[in-house]
Order: sequence, then C-alpha cells, then structure tokens
Amino acid sequence: DRKVVNVRVQMEHHLATLGQEGGAGAGGFMGLLAAVSKPLRETSGVELKRLTYSSGQIGLVLTLKDLQRLDQLKQRLIEQPGLAGEIQSATSQENRVEARLTIGSSAS
Repeated sequence: DRKVVNVRVQMEHHLATLGQEGGAGAGGFMGLLAAVSKPLRETSGVELKRLTYSSGQIGLVLTLKDLQRLDQLKQRLIEQPGLAGEIQSATSQENRVEARLTIGSSAS
C-alpha cells in the first residue's frame, strides 16, 4: 500500500484477500506456511532469513549449521503431505550454509 491510514484494517483486508485466493487451502499461502513451519521448528540450527510467496510457492532463504541439517530439513519438508520442494542453491561460508529453497504444493 502506498497510503497507510489504518494498519490493522488494511492488514486484515490483505489477509482476507489471501484467503479468498486459496490462501487457506493446501496450496495457498497460509496452507503452505502451516506445512513448512513444522519442519522448520523440528530442524535445529536453522535461521530463517527471508520468506517470499509468489505464484503458489514459498521461497525460503535460510542459514544452517551444516549440509546435514539442510538434508534433514529437505527430507522433513517432502515428508509433509501435499508438499513438493527443491533446493535452489546452497553455499557454505564461515562455517554456515546459506540455502535457498522453493516449496509448493505437489499438485501444482
């Protein structure tokens, strides 16, 4: 929004719009976010740097302690019913791994 008059009302409107566009369904933003959150919580040493949503897919930029944790996270993500995902890139630097993942519904 270019003009913010009432933050709460505008945010509620945007969330309602997401819900109308399938946001609450398995392949919508809220459904994907719910499905992705459990594996993120279960994988230790993961730090979420950025989350984006576009065209029915969530993009994640993460830092992890090592490549093994990235593999664990990927396995946990694909074990979620209805999810499909792939690692776009993984770079090791300063004893950390920065990874970019794309997650969507397996139906899309």
